[in-house]
Amino acid sequence: MTLDKRAIHQYLGAIHQNYMFEYFVGLDNAYLFVILFFHLFFFKKKDHELLVTGFLGKEEMIIETYEDHSHQETTYFLFTHWNFHCEYHGPYVISCRITTDLNKRIDLDHDKDNIHVTFTYTVDWEQTDVHVNDRLTYHVRKLIRSQPLDVHWLSILNSFILVILVTAFVALVFTRILRQDCLRYHASIAQDDVEDVDDPGWKRLQRDVFRTPNRIMLFSACVGTGTQLLVLMISLLILSLIGLFYPGNRGALVTAVIFCYCLTASIGGHVSGTLYIQMGGQKWATNAVLTACIFPIPFFAIFVVVNSIAWAYNSAMALPFLYILAIFVLWSVVTFPLTVYAAHRVKNIPAQLNVPIAAVSKVERQIPELPWYRNSWLQIALSGILPFTAIYIELHFLFTAIFGHQVYTLFGILCLAFSMLLIVTAAVTIGLTYFQLQSEDWRWWWRSFATAGSPGIYILGYAVFYYYYRSYMNGVLQAAFFFGYVGAVSYAFFLMLGAVGWWSTFLFLKQIYGAIKPE
Repeated sequence: MTLDKRAIHQYLGAIHQNYMFEYFVGLDNAYLFVILFFHLFFFKKKDHELLVTGFLGKEEMIIETYEDHSHQETTYFLFTHWNFHCEYHGPYVISCRITTDLNKRIDLDHDKDNIHVTFTYTVDWEQTDVHVNDRLTYHVRKLIRSQPLDVHWLSILNSFILVILVTAFVALVFTRILRQDCLRYHASIAQDDVEDVDDPGWKRLQRDVFRTPNRIMLFSACVGTGTQLLVLMISLLILSLIGLFYPGNRGALVTAVIFCYCLTASIGGHVSGTLYIQMGGQKWATNAVLTACIFPIPFFAIFVVVNSIAWAYNSAMALPFLYILAIFVLWSVVTFPLTVYAAHRVKNIPAQLNVPIAAVSKVERQIPELPWYRNSWLQIALSGILPFTAIYIELHFLFTAIFGHQVYTLFGILCLAFSMLLIVTAAVTIGLTYFQLQSEDWRWWWRSFATAGSPGIYILGYAVFYYYYRSYMNGVLQAAFFFGYVGAVSYAFFLMLGAVGWWSTFLFLKQIYGAIKPE
């Protein structure tokens, strides 16, 4: 084939950005079904095909030394020969891997108007005992064996130690400190000397701790959406465990995310609507609309920017307008109505929080001056460190799988890491809220949500580190895709973990204040 000047520049850019080509090998017959996939070619994937990938070419730095100086020049080579190693059983291809011949390549000179390229390939066949019905399991197991399991288990061990330490601390608070506090409090009640007891802290906040926060509509929408995203994430992990997201099932993850988000919309509407009405809200319809839009609107704004950049670069990653329209219609006819309907069903519930101490004092309790190290913003900024350390290793492998050239199949380990993330987040939030109440600061609603959601900010910070120091990505297009979608995921984690932290703290406070009598 002959590459014109435009094609040459496309290949130069692709090699510079470490693009890979993809082959689909037909598994239904004992011959290769090969299609080159790049910006120049498009195809419709057939069923029962196996995806294999390889690098398009290589970028080398050549230094030419002269008597008085040296000259450095970047040269791009395009690989022209590939070797397929196929395993077969009877008339079926079971697995395939591809290697490139580094000696068979051509120099892509960008000054030339056209370059003639001859692509060749060889095929090696090896018989295997694996049956055709077991080829997918066989392929996935080979991928798992090729991954560094020691690093993953180190991540799980690290997370497990964190869970033990943090939950042990929370258990200590429950079984010793709180128990002693309650015993002293009940003893003082029996002697009618509550005011004389030198025991400041959380017990003095009975009439203020369940005072509703500012901006109850926004708070309810955040908690409702975060709860919906939590159910969405759990659903995706369950689907991954049953084998839906295997390497050859292209687009399954995106499809599952879209449909699960639509179907879980009623959960967000129900939680948000219930909490909003119980806190005394009157505009249930406005709250439902805010709940339905608080995540999709920022995500859509990011998507428009990223997709516009992809269109400008003529990238194959740009979604056609009809696909975008279909997603919008799905949100309009499924997600939005489900959210509003769920909120409508709970609009007539009693306007009263289900808490042990319902009466709130008319005058807000004055908050004592706190030292600088108990500043709320400092607490929020530092609270995300422990939960983030529970997932950062798995986060690295997820980044390399989504934005790099690796395959991720260790969904069981991912489920363990996610479970430990939730446990550590809940425990850290409960512990910090307890210390906050001990300082007689009753404003825990928003702070508990932000404290628990702060790992989402750390995810975005790690993404910056990964992009500049761990990946080979560069250029406007790749930066837009990476930071755009990672930013959206970080926002989703902020809402989801914020809801986890708030629910944990709310149940914790109901438990401890239910153990004492109101003054």
